[in-house]
Amino acid sequence: MEVGQLKLVFKVMPFLVLGFLLSGCLPLNLLEQGPGGMFAVVLNQEGAYEPLLSGGALWLLAPDGKPQRKLLELAEEQSAGEISWAPSGGELSLTVVQVGEYGFPEEWRIVRVPLEGEPVDIVSHDYPLISPRYTQTGSAILYLAIPEEEPALYRFDFATGEEQLLADNVLAFLLSQDKVYLLDTNGAVRVLGEEDVLAEVRCPEEYCQGTILFWPRPFLALDPTGRYFAVSLQGEPGVVTPETDSVPSLYLVDLEGGEAWHLATPAGAPAFSPDGRKLAFAAGSVEKVRKAFLYDLETRDLEPLEGSEGVVLLSWGPSGLIAVVELADETYRFLRWTEEGWQELLAGGAGEGS
Repeated sequence: MEVGQLKLVFKVMPFLVLGFLLSGCLPLNLLEQGPGGMFAVVLNQEGAYEPLLSGGALWLLAPDGKPQRKLLELAEEQSAGEISWAPSGGELSLTVVQVGEYGFPEEWRIVRVPLEGEPVDIVSHDYPLISPRYTQTGSAILYLAIPEEEPALYRFDFATGEEQLLADNVLAFLLSQDKVYLLDTNGAVRVLGEEDVLAEVRCPEEYCQGTILFWPRPFLALDPTGRYFAVSLQGEPGVVTPETDSVPSLYLVDLEGGEAWHLATPAGAPAFSPDGRKLAFAAGSVEKVRKAFLYDLETRDLEPLEGSEGVVLLSWGPSGLIAVVELADETYRFLRWTEEGWQELLAGGAGEGS
């Protein structure tokens, strides 16, 4: 398949919680591992995890997943997520949203949280501030903002304290080495500052664009070298009478080679390993049970990871693959996968006495 022919439609993976769409676009909360091996995640008042929540606190966890201490207390009317670690591992940033009447956001802040010291607001506005990410040097943060009708990419410089507009009409951005890759609102994938379109997708509906804008992680990933782009897309249903639902498929695009191929259906939540050799993703099996899979980019071998049944989100840290697994009682657990198998993180949650 030629890259230029990749014109399918984004849509939410059906196994993501429907409440995500009813939450007023709160930031997505994931367990993130920093360069030094420590973890950070927002937990509720009982010390338990939820992908979207209000209140609670930002916690620092040891490399073995045990809670260490709170880094930032949140008010009951505040929601936080989109954690990003600085390259030094000495601080992190996240989005904090003030939730107003009927659960909709009223104020957005990007907060800089040092492991030692007091949190500091970087920017705050009454319009969305989304997906803060440190630059490679750690001297600035990139983020999306929507001051008008269209989202745009901004850069905040720590030395000058100034905001700089980098690009208009940006639906999502991904970092790889010293380059910034953009997905614009017209569906074009390109490198910031360059004109060449590397791939093209179609996502014209407001519902579709809003989902990708606020929660890109379940749909998009870029390998550390910038060669491979993984995307979960909604295709046309195979049966039209009687009416059936289409299901999301995962595609892998070789941005250098100019080709793309299908990996799995239904599938999503792509995440590349730090060495760029493997792609992890969540997919339904023959028994319709969601589990994590590993795809080897060199050999093209596909390996199911048994013991990950119920996985909904995936991320990759320095010490292994992190899976968010939803249990039958609608609670969640964190699992870390290495060559030795799965290990549970944050077992028992973080109580007030931790």
